[in-house]
Amino acid sequence: NVIENDEILWVIAAIPGVKPDRIQVRLDGGELTISGERPLPDCCTEGELSTWEIPLGRFERHLVPLDGRYPLSIEKTSLQDGLLVIELRKHL
Repeated sequence: NVIENDEILWVIAAIPGVKPDRIQVRLDGGELTISGERPLPDCCTEGELSTWEIPLGRFERHLVPLDGRYPLSIEKTSLQDGLLVIELRKHL
């Protein structure tokens, strides 16, 4: 999800079960990369996974928020109830 105004873009990604110290956000040129790791919960390490709804393990997502229309910089990131909110500033 991307929300935009004249100065800022907010990118919102659902990443339930991922701790803040297991998330990396980087901006390289116009491409935003969100990567991290979602471990199997401690309660479930002795069983066999029979239904897979939420992907576990390492993940990486790539997004080109504005197709290069403006240079961007990461202002701040926060994790709120399983949603990663990334604030990107436009440099007009």
